[in-house]
Amino acid sequence: MLFRGWISVYFLCWLWNIAGGQLVYSVSEEANTGTTVGNLVKDFNLNIQDLEVRGFHIVPGPNKRYFDVNTETGILHVRERVDREEICEQNIKCSLPLEAMISSPLNIYRFEINVVDINDNAPVFRTSITNLNVSESAFPGERFRVWISVYFLCWLWNIAASAQIAYSISEEVNTGTFVGNIAKDLNLNVQELESRGFHIPAVLGRTYFEVNLKTGVLFVSERIDREEFCPASPRCSVNLEAIVDNPLNLFRIEINILDINDNAPSFRMNSKQFNISELSFVGDRFQLPRASDPDVGANSVKNYKLSPNEHFSLDVQSGGEQSVSSELVLQKALDREKQFVIQLTLTAVDGGKPPKSGTMQIVINVQDVNDNAPVFGKALYKVRLVENAPVGTLVIHLNASDLDEGVNSEIIYSLVPQDSDDKANSLFKMDSSTGEISVQGSVDFEQHNAYEIHAQAKDKGSSPRSAHCKILVEVLDINDNEPEISLMSQVNIVREDAKKETTVALITISDKDSGKNGNTHGYVVGDVPFKLQSSYKNYYSLVVDGPLNREHVDRYNVTIMASDEGTPPLSATRVFTVYVSDVNDNPPRFPNPVINIFVKENGPKGQIIYTISAVDPDLDENSKITYGLLEPLHKSGNSYSAVSINPDMASYVSVKPASGEVYALRSFDFEKLREFHFQVKAQDNGVPPLSRVATVYIYIMDSNDHSPQFVRPSCTAINMDLMVANSPV
Repeated sequence: MLFRGWISVYFLCWLWNIAGGQLVYSVSEEANTGTTVGNLVKDFNLNIQDLEVRGFHIVPGPNKRYFDVNTETGILHVRERVDREEICEQNIKCSLPLEAMISSPLNIYRFEINVVDINDNAPVFRTSITNLNVSESAFPGERFRVWISVYFLCWLWNIAASAQIAYSISEEVNTGTFVGNIAKDLNLNVQELESRGFHIPAVLGRTYFEVNLKTGVLFVSERIDREEFCPASPRCSVNLEAIVDNPLNLFRIEINILDINDNAPSFRMNSKQFNISELSFVGDRFQLPRASDPDVGANSVKNYKLSPNEHFSLDVQSGGEQSVSSELVLQKALDREKQFVIQLTLTAVDGGKPPKSGTMQIVINVQDVNDNAPVFGKALYKVRLVENAPVGTLVIHLNASDLDEGVNSEIIYSLVPQDSDDKANSLFKMDSSTGEISVQGSVDFEQHNAYEIHAQAKDKGSSPRSAHCKILVEVLDINDNEPEISLMSQVNIVREDAKKETTVALITISDKDSGKNGNTHGYVVGDVPFKLQSSYKNYYSLVVDGPLNREHVDRYNVTIMASDEGTPPLSATRVFTVYVSDVNDNPPRFPNPVINIFVKENGPKGQIIYTISAVDPDLDENSKITYGLLEPLHKSGNSYSAVSINPDMASYVSVKPASGEVYALRSFDFEKLREFHFQVKAQDNGVPPLSRVATVYIYIMDSNDHSPQFVRPSCTAINMDLMVANSPV
């Protein structure tokens, strides 16, 4: 009896990822509850006294169940047992992305926890016995392939971005099928979805998924055919973006489309004929056409079977990531005189449950005499080719040899079309006499980063024999694609009192190239109060980076430039217009703080003696000005009057609030009043209102409104007579 002993080894470490600005910890699977993972407060440079007050917490998501943080110490610890094989299955790398949030001000901190595998599972064979049929005429040194399937338990986690969740759903499900409760998983209030404008933009012009704004449920709205959506791709996912307003936020959703076995393998042709000499040696191989299956993974072609016969066996070859192929292997010498035609059936079987299959007829025409086949130096060649290589560029020079003499040793080279992939044959050509393979089409890394070519060397014998080899062409990327700048969301108007870091637009920068050629960087060009701030990978936020003043600049044309790291680097620009809205930050201004008004005496009551004017550079209600006396002593309707210090005197002037017109409330008499002054306030209609004060001096100007008078009115008659007598006539 065997007993399995479980040994758990715990490793605790942490790593800072400089490129992404993201904290990375590591912890072994099966760690005890409470095991310390790291100190978030120390590593994120936070104040531990502020954690509870500012509501520091881990954002809810599928990974939160395994970890928690102590807000008194800032320690991140294991909350629930983590089984790497249960969650991640067979992925080599296993990591759990998490986010921590803190308020006042709002900040999001992203970190990742790598779950380290421990040796807690033993290998398992699929069967305990393997049968191998070997002919008694087999030559010494011949090899026989034995398939051994070993299963290992490991696990795979789907890495999520900031505020990203992942769902999985099978293809071909009915419309209306439940995908997930997006409101719950994103921690959103379902009652606010409709009012905040929650929506998911279409993908490639199609709306495959929709959200019920009443319940928050994400459901299938259109039939999904995985083979149509992701042809020949081992992994198929739909990346969605959910946008919500007030405040503006973006959530990323990845939906993995799981393949179902809804397609059977098929061959391009119904039958294939082989002309094989009766002198062919036991062990000779003949490459068979490959079957194609639009399904992927376990549902793709996994095996071939050959109908029972006494002459041929089938060797099924799996090239790892390459597709499964098969060869006919001659097991017993042929005798044309006994049987000149052999009818076989080749069956291709996929790995679905239940499996599906397709068949093709193999016709063997037994011929005479050429007894040596050409031989390549290798069965597999690997070469590298730079994308955009000119037509005629040499890919590889193949050479095969034949031990025969004369025409039986003369070799003709050719490319063998593959049933499931004809692209390689349209891009490359082979010189039939030299064996040189060269470029004859456009090689684009962004379309295909590798090609599989099958070459054949056939001699010129009356019963020609052939050899086959495989060439794997790795396409090397060059920097031939400019970065692309895409606007995801934009706030067209920003207040002039907006604080730094206020988000104006959400932008993505992408590049179809790979490696350094696909690494992009974005920045704002010119002297503008905005900057580009990286939020996650190729996602950026355009934020305010300086003071705004609408009175000086009321709009900005913000130019964003994106460049890659290729040699030479390529760049692209895009211009966004941002309008600045007004706030009441300017009080009214008088031309002079002191206003002198000169008024002639005896003017009519109610005349306009002056118009007070102030200006306000703000807009709309913020620039509308109302005038009034600062400390009115008398009020009549909407007019305020200033009176003299002597309360017995009547009112002198009033000011009209809307126009600033100053009215005389009485007729002035220079001989009684020569000057008085008062203060006028100009106030705008902003919230809160702003105002300024000016002092008004009124000067009464004299007019000739009195005749002369004698100071002493009494005089004698004599004097009057003398005055009359002496006066000139």
